[in-house]
Amino acid sequence: AITEKLMYRREAAQLERLEKRIAKTASSAAAFTSEDLVALFGAHSNAHVITLVNPEMGENKGSLRTIGFDAGMFGTWTWTQNRIGLEWVLQKVMPLLPKHTQIAVAGVLPPDFPQRDKRVKFLGLVLDAKSFIRSCRVSILCARAGTGIHLKTLETMEMGLPAVATSSS
Repeated sequence: AITEKLMYRREAAQLERLEKRIAKTASSAAAFTSEDLVALFGAHSNAHVITLVNPEMGENKGSLRTIGFDAGMFGTWTWTQNRIGLEWVLQKVMPLLPKHTQIAVAGVLPPDFPQRDKRVKFLGLVLDAKSFIRSCRVSILCARAGTGIHLKTLETMEMGLPAVATSSS
């Protein structure tokens, strides 16, 4: 775990240097947030914020969803960064939830991953992530490590669906 932390820290530092070098020579610039835009490009004259979530793609207010689960999570749980979030939800959050709450977890799990709580249903790979999330009363966005915005966060926001999220998400 220490070696992995050192590796990620080294890679983050290298990426930051590379980003700054590229930003200085760019003829135009774009970032996902105004904070990122200022941090990377300063007062770049041809810099823009790209809106990732299109409110027009959101869920129709009149359309009904068939709810199958109280909450749902999807991801590639074999990836260390995602597994950290999943473990946190299972160990720290589940004990705090009402006894009748059922959570569905979609995505590939490590082969040795134990079933810990009968309220958690592991679905494995789902063919349509958006349909899965629509079937959940709320989406759990559980990033606890790593950087960047996850596609599952963007998709949940684009569909206008409710979510609970860690500060990292």
